[in-house]
Amino acid sequence: MKANIKRNIMYAVWAVAWVAVAALLSYLWNDTQSQWYMSLVKPAFQPPGFVFAIAWSILYALIAADLFLLFRAGGSARIIYPLILTLFLGALWNYAFFAKENASAGVLILALAVASCIYTVWQAYRKRPLYGWLLLPWLLWQSYALVLNYTIYMIN
Repeated sequence: MKANIKRNIMYAVWAVAWVAVAALLSYLWNDTQSQWYMSLVKPAFQPPGFVFAIAWSILYALIAADLFLLFRAGGSARIIYPLILTLFLGALWNYAFFAKENASAGVLILALAVASCIYTVWQAYRKRPLYGWLLLPWLLWQSYALVLNYTIYMIN
C-alpha cells in the first residue's frame, strides 16, 4: 500500500510538472499588452482577456488530472507523447504569435495542435472514455483558438 501511495505521488508530480512547464512557457511568451497585439483588429467573438486566464486554469487542471490518470493506468506512449506534444505546441503558439508577432505561424501551430489534440483525445477515449472526456474541453478550446487566430490573421 505504501508503494502505491509513493507511486501515485510520483505520477501526480510528473503530471503537474509537465503541465506547469508548458504553462510557464506560455505565460512567459504571452504579451497581450504589447504594442503589436494592441494594434491588431480583434473579431467581435473574442472574449475579454480574463476569460483566457480562467479557461486555461481549468484546462490545465483537467490536463494534469488526465495525465495523472494515464500515468496511473499505465498509459502508452501513443497517448502520453501526443498529449505532451500538444501542451508544448500551445506554448510554442504563444512564442510565435506574441513574441515573434507572427499570426500566420500561429495559425499553422494551432492547426498542428488541434490535429494532435484530436488524436490524443481519441486515443485517451479508447483507453478509457473518462480519459477522453477530460480532454474534450481542451480540444474545443484549441479549435476555438484556431478560428480566433485565423480570423485575426485574415482581418489584419
